[in-house]
Amino acid sequence: MKTKDAFKERLARPMLAKRSEPFDSENHIYEIKWDGIRCISYIDKNSHELRSRNNISITAGYPELASFPSKIKCTSAILDGELIVLENGNPSFGAWQKRSMIKDALQLKRAAFKTPAVYIVFDILYINGSSIADRTLLERKSVLCDIIKENDRIILSKHIFQYGILFFQKAVEKNMEGVIAKDKNSFYRQGIRSGSWLKFKKKLMEDFIICGFLPSGTKKIASLVLGSVNDGPIEFRGLVSASLPDETLALLAEYLELNIVEQMPFKALPVQLKNPVWVTPKLICTVEYLEKSTGGLLRHAVLKVLKI
Repeated sequence: MKTKDAFKERLARPMLAKRSEPFDSENHIYEIKWDGIRCISYIDKNSHELRSRNNISITAGYPELASFPSKIKCTSAILDGELIVLENGNPSFGAWQKRSMIKDALQLKRAAFKTPAVYIVFDILYINGSSIADRTLLERKSVLCDIIKENDRIILSKHIFQYGILFFQKAVEKNMEGVIAKDKNSFYRQGIRSGSWLKFKKKLMEDFIICGFLPSGTKKIASLVLGSVNDGPIEFRGLVSASLPDETLALLAEYLELNIVEQMPFKALPVQLKNPVWVTPKLICTVEYLEKSTGGLLRHAVLKVLKI
């Protein structure tokens, strides 16, 4: 496939990572896992287009990246990276969410100044009309170093060798999302969740009150509605998938059905909820999650333990 064809069809699909516990390895490099969104960048002469992981064009939302093509020393390229938005100098997923909702051109210019985006480049799929996906990761990294002119808006992802466990510990101390371990000799496999890329994610554990559930067909429970108490009324903390063995899920459904109530435990109905079923807020569960949003909602929540 030639780069011009990829431009025409927007065919590039990002390679994905599997989850892993931290480890050390001489065969891997380790990079920061940035708290933003995956972004494929199409560079062609004096133009560029940014596309999200699900292939939606997001170029217009980031006017501060308009100078991108002038920072690439080649005729054309397709790059892979992470788009982050800074708040008080640090990557913030909440800040990105706010940016993603702005459509007005004047407001976008203001946001670009107040909460600027940064594109962190960590891989390259094509250059000057040819695929280099079958070169090793370190070879592709070398190409990136040759063609990218870094500035405040475009940065090359840095990496270390061998010491993945310590690197992950330091990343967590700095409140980063995690670390990606990549086989240094691996090829780029579009759209594949490959064991060649492994992500170490920080884990936060906390107990929450089950305040209700969202029903779903034969399984009866799709998600649990979570809340917590903090010197006041119960506050909505988001949803967690009821991913449980069938036998345990059946017991949970029976328990919750015996405790269904009409009264909502929150002051107002959260906009995220459609047709919730409320229960007496007394059952506790332990949930693992990445972090809380600025509104206090859990990100990447995973149900771990029911405390009946």
